[in-house]
Amino acid sequence: MTYSARHPRDFAYPTSLSPRTLPSLVVILKRQITGNNPKILLPKKKMVRSSLIVSLVVAMACLTGGAMAVRYTVGNDVGWTSPPNITSGFYEDWASNKVFMGGDFLEFNFKGTQNVAVVSKEEFDRCKKVSKVLGEGEEGEGYVYLLPANANGMYYFISTIKSHCEGGQKLAINVASSVPFLSSLSSDSLSVLVSSILSALFIH
Repeated sequence: MTYSARHPRDFAYPTSLSPRTLPSLVVILKRQITGNNPKILLPKKKMVRSSLIVSLVVAMACLTGGAMAVRYTVGNDVGWTSPPNITSGFYEDWASNKVFMGGDFLEFNFKGTQNVAVVSKEEFDRCKKVSKVLGEGEEGEGYVYLLPANANGMYYFISTIKSHCEGGQKLAINVASSVPFLSSLSSDSLSVLVSSILSALFIH
């Protein structure tokens, strides 16, 4: 597979605490708080503070700006393609259960002769044949789009080839931004902070 932009493997991803790492951290804390972890035994009278801890971790995760970048393959195995390989609404359905954030990657794998352009909402709705495209190529080629770190709001992508867009080769995604707070702290620093809070609440 060849790409007309740098492949995600060429980028260094940040490693700080983020909303995406929150579920596993909450599970660990729940095990510690409920005593399911054999190495940590807590007095029952202090277990009532579990909701406070979980709330604290949620708040910290939401306020941390260094979310792990995620690479999304647009259309999964179907790739970036046109009818009859897809039907109208296919890419809308693909994006419906995903959370896109600034710093994420969109990998457009071309199936057949394809191109991809980023457009305005009006151009998206009208399937306007804009002259400037991000990338174009043949079967086996592709384009990787890096969502800007400060991205926030809707992003629109279409194919400008023939009537591909009218047939459903168009993608609209809502990109959420992260709050740049505590981003200067490393994962180790955050771990120490969480451990200190646990000690203060449960040991003293």
